[in-house]
Amino acid sequence: MRALALAAAAAQITIIVTESLAFQPLRRAVKARSFHLGELVRCFLCCGTWVGLVLSLIARPRRTRPGGPAGPLLAWALDGLAIAFAGRLLNELTGKLRREVKVLDETAERLERQEGAELVAP
Repeated sequence: MRALALAAAAAQITIIVTESLAFQPLRRAVKARSFHLGELVRCFLCCGTWVGLVLSLIARPRRTRPGGPAGPLLAWALDGLAIAFAGRLLNELTGKLRREVKVLDETAERLERQEGAELVAP
């Protein structure tokens, strides 16, 4: 359950940073300063990866336990990438659902207009 919560948090934070109006001035300022950093705050995949890595530092899920001297660093990176990937999957799923709802709403509006036109026609 905790992994799902981290994935949902990663997806939501990434959407807010990359798409929201509240962060639009920040995205413009960062892009004006550096093209590459501008891409980082505009690109869902780029931003989501870093959000996942930061969340793995904060939450320390420790899903992986590689050995060796680089074990802790590798565990952090793998956990962060797993959080970012799961967040991406959640975002894709919710995007598909939003598109489906939009299509259903547009279809319902079209049908209502057609019914209204048929009632008015002699």
